[in-house]
Amino acid sequence: HWKPAERAKTVAIVLVLALNLGVDPPGSVRPHPTARLLAWIDPSARKAIDTIARALQAQYEAWQPRARFHFYLDPAVEDVKKWCLALRRSLPAPDERVLLHFNGHGVPRPTTRGELWLFSRDFTKYNPISIADLHAWLGSPCCFVIDCSNSGRVLEALMAAHGDGGGGAGRGDCSGGNRNGDHRSFGRELLV
Repeated sequence: HWKPAERAKTVAIVLVLALNLGVDPPGSVRPHPTARLLAWIDPSARKAIDTIARALQAQYEAWQPRARFHFYLDPAVEDVKKWCLALRRSLPAPDERVLLHFNGHGVPRPTTRGELWLFSRDFTKYNPISIADLHAWLGSPCCFVIDCSNSGRVLEALMAAHGDGGGGAGRGDCSGGNRNGDHRSFGRELLV
């Protein structure tokens, strides 16, 4: 008698937005004209980062209405580590899935070793954070959505570190060597 496997529940969604609105990251060359919208929100609007986070939350709520949402807006690496470890410990069951959505359109592109960038507490420098560390802090099962240029680098590093049985899944918006679509007709989160 065939029975479908039980589906994992995504009980927590973590939105890490590294945007530093109004400041282009080093090495960033934006074509003119360029895409301006983030989660279909104009980033030059007042309190834009909060509005962008709420717009992303609304999009995820359509898919997972009972999930708990956690916003980490322009965070430092140390804070993300502390919050991820605390989140996993707070879950009622060890097999409950966490989804981490990283938007890194305000930081440099990921490294070829799969490192994302976050800010120092005083916004004076960029600090790397590896996808392997994020996976270790969140535990398994977890799922990653990496929304930044060259996100394929991060997912390639995750697969190299954990292979198919690592308990993590990912989705990025570009291959390892490509930038995301900076076409003015589309929002920045367009998956290409």
